[in-house]
Amino acid sequence: MTTHDPMPTGPRPGPHGPGTRPTAPAGLDERAAS
Repeated sequence: MTTHDPMPTGPRPGPHGPGTRPTAPAGLDERAAS
């Protein structure tokens, strides 16, 4: 599965990758703390 993504764990793996996961809870936390 390497059509145009040589690194699945890169900066933009997908909508449910390791890059969006840590950012999702972080944003919610900041909003709640604000």
